[in-house]
Amino acid sequence: MRRREFITLLGGAAAAWPFAARAQQAIALTRIGYFGPNRVQAQVAEVGFQAFRDELRALGLSEGVNFFLEEKALDDPRGPSVAATELIQWRPDVVVIAGPEIGLQAVLAAKHSGPIVLIAINFDPIVHGYVKSLSHPGGNITGVVFQQLALAQKQVEILKQACHPVEAREGSLIGYGPEYLHMYRRAPFYVDRILKGAKPADLPVEQPTKIELLVNLKTAKTLGFEVPLSLLIRADELLE
Repeated sequence: MRRREFITLLGGAAAAWPFAARAQQAIALTRIGYFGPNRVQAQVAEVGFQAFRDELRALGLSEGVNFFLEEKALDDPRGPSVAATELIQWRPDVVVIAGPEIGLQAVLAAKHSGPIVLIAINFDPIVHGYVKSLSHPGGNITGVVFQQLALAQKQVEILKQACHPVEAREGSLIGYGPEYLHMYRRAPFYVDRILKGAKPADLPVEQPTKIELLVNLKTAKTLGFEVPLSLLIRADELLE
């Protein structure tokens, strides 16, 4: 082989190596699937999703660098089953599910048997048979959940019409519920642990410890609504 031909061959191999290395790295990236309410239609869903992504970055998980993220809306016009099937066909390493039980049902119906992390669900995962106990889930499902606040709603009749605290900050009259963003910020902890080898069965299911009651006084004034003194006293925050 002539010297010039050898140099050309060597240069071509050197140029091809970084490309091959990048391709191999891309193939090795983990896949995180996200299944939740349509963010375009719900401010709560948008705020929660952004908090989830921010916390992933805080944990050193950078999209496109060490993981891919695929998002599907459970309120897809084609139905949750179609959206869930598409998500599972993408073969995610872990699926994060936010919102109502129908999302979890659709993912399970799509034959996903890998790790599942729940966020802000309003049903009891033990009663519905998804986990054995909060301390020892025992299967492939774990995460951060909250229970329906029926007791408090019976105590204060007006709370039956309350929206989520996030929506109260956006102009709704009253917001009542668990500290919403905390749940979305905790979910990446589960994702990180699972991607590092932990089993969902061994990760206790968490419940929120703080319930927020927000009253938007500006909205009340606009509506001509006199907020009961009992609510003003109990409120964690009065928005003016």
